[in-house]
Amino acid sequence: MAPLLEVREEDVRAMYETNVFGLLAVTQAFLPQMVRRGAGRIVNVSSGGGRLTLPLFGVYNSTKYAVESLSDAMRMELKPLGIRVVIVEPGATKTEFANTSVRKMASYRRDGSPYAALYARADELKAQLERPAADPIVVVRALERALTASRPRARYIAPFGARIMLALAAWLPTPLIDWLLTSMFGMTRKQLKVSTPA
Repeated sequence: MAPLLEVREEDVRAMYETNVFGLLAVTQAFLPQMVRRGAGRIVNVSSGGGRLTLPLFGVYNSTKYAVESLSDAMRMELKPLGIRVVIVEPGATKTEFANTSVRKMASYRRDGSPYAALYARADELKAQLERPAADPIVVVRALERALTASRPRARYIAPFGARIMLALAAWLPTPLIDWLLTSMFGMTRKQLKVSTPA
């Protein structure tokens, strides 16, 4: 969790290594056996953030957009070989995600940052992220359905609130979504205490 203006390249690369290159490498390692059997199922864990970008989560969300795209391509490429590909998109879930995100954000704090007011509100942001979080069992159930359904859907979104959020985001105009999210995260000019140029 950091503004893209200030994010460090090594942090971007580490996130991509884990969420994109790691996922692809593991999948490619198991695919030959599935192809030989003519059957298999791949369940990739993406995120609601792979379809709706939040301020401060640009790097994380971009890795999940990549997972979405890779999974969509695999679903089409592997279906003729008897292999199904399913995506699970968790929304806010009670895990260490908020703590880890805020801790990482603190490492970017510096004097003179245009985001100083935002960094000062880190604990408030953490509480905001945790408030709508669902119990992990909700995501586990979605994973179970993705793994066991005889005719799985392409995507499973959990919890229900994440489905509503994604549906609204698809329906509402982009400027309105931008305004809602930047206001919610304290990213307006007024909230950041940025002065208007003369």
